[in-house]
Amino acid sequence: MHELLLFGQVPLARHEQVLKILAGLAAMQPFSYHERRMILQNLRGAEQSKPSIKTGSNKPVQASPQVYTQLIQKLCPTDFSKEILVTKLDSKLSPQQDGTSPTWISRTQDIPEPEMKTITIRKVTEDDISPDAVESYLDLERYGFLAEFVLEGHRLICRDIILSLYRVLKLPPQAEGQSNRPTTTLPALEQLGLLDASGAFVLEACVRVEDRTKPSLVQTASEELNWLRKEMKGVVDLRAAERLALDTRVKQRPSG
Repeated sequence: MHELLLFGQVPLARHEQVLKILAGLAAMQPFSYHERRMILQNLRGAEQSKPSIKTGSNKPVQASPQVYTQLIQKLCPTDFSKEILVTKLDSKLSPQQDGTSPTWISRTQDIPEPEMKTITIRKVTEDDISPDAVESYLDLERYGFLAEFVLEGHRLICRDIILSLYRVLKLPPQAEGQSNRPTTTLPALEQLGLLDASGAFVLEACVRVEDRTKPSLVQTASEELNWLRKEMKGVVDLRAAERLALDTRVKQRPSG
């Protein structure tokens, strides 16, 4: 699928005001959410993406650029200060095993397409995965762990637009020698730091399109976002993000 996006920044002092305006616009009460996100690199991706020798054509085949994988865990406030992740390094049972496990999602995001200047559009792949399958993503021989963080915010649905008002929280540094793997115990929520020291929030407006090849769907999604941009004029300045700032391609390190 593809996502069409607009972004805006909301200062902490105006957070409650903007949230109420969004609730009125969407005619619904916002629901709070917390998401833990881990950034992983497929260490075997380069080998798997090599083109086959038998291409059936004399034209050279270029492999698709490798992108980072996000492993997303949906949380609730009571999940913090607990053993929340079962790995090969931790044999203790997690609260996930009691039938109320948080949802896990594997997500990849391509670099935004250059065609549209006023709206960001990018290809996204999402798959629901079971808690047991998470362990395969934490195999250090298959995936390299780069970073993790927590999103804290509220979400609403307005027409076909998914509205997310969130900020990024930082997890405390890992103990020496543990930086190449995710933490197995989430600290208390109040112990998480702010990525933006000002406490500002990001307003993300997203419309999802299943079939990018149908211009009518893209046009309708664009009109929805432009409508929202006009409605929020003077409240939040919604605009397309800088394309290269959302580049998720894996940067190959020079050898030697």
